[in-house]
Amino acid sequence: TYSGSDSDPAASPDGKLVAFTSKRDGVSRIWIKQLVGGGEAPLTSGPDGRARFSPDGASLLFVRDLGATQGVYRTGLVGGEPRRLVDNATAADWSPDGSRIVFARSRADSADSSQLGILEVATGRETVVAELRNQLLFSPRWSPDGSTIAFASGRWSAEDWMIQTVELATGRIAPVPPGLPGVAIGGLAWSGDGKTLFYVQSTAIMG
Repeated sequence: TYSGSDSDPAASPDGKLVAFTSKRDGVSRIWIKQLVGGGEAPLTSGPDGRARFSPDGASLLFVRDLGATQGVYRTGLVGGEPRRLVDNATAADWSPDGSRIVFARSRADSADSSQLGILEVATGRETVVAELRNQLLFSPRWSPDGSTIAFASGRWSAEDWMIQTVELATGRIAPVPPGLPGVAIGGLAWSGDGKTLFYVQSTAIMG
């Protein structure tokens, strides 16, 4: 079923659950749906969005709106108080082994520039792996083999959106063909074999 207020779905590693964002009760929260039986219930208090399952399926990353900024949080599927992991971050994803988290961050000194960073979960150490000037960064996604991170970038009022990848071993950033750039690209997802990227693209400038 569809409430008309749901978005940003993410499937659990075992394929039994879907986490998604819903505003059906007036507040943006992370909800969990069981694919067998169809039961669904809110997991977080909100305002939250952009959930991502951990590789072991036991916890979720999500982004919480903190007013002037956003932060990346982690919570267990059984509930409990969420823990903030990354400040001033707008999206995040797990590494395949669950030891690291990639996140997108707008630069404090520029509303139109972004950083792609990696957090070491065990130590809390952050490393910047890419910086974009005059572009915003969306939907960072770690490849299944852990070697590459894909992300979308662009400006709300322009038709210069594209998908790019960064090789972690070399730091090399490259655009992904074909048929790009475009408008308002997001929702990236790797295929299981890491050879294909899926994405969502708008047909109109969102500015």
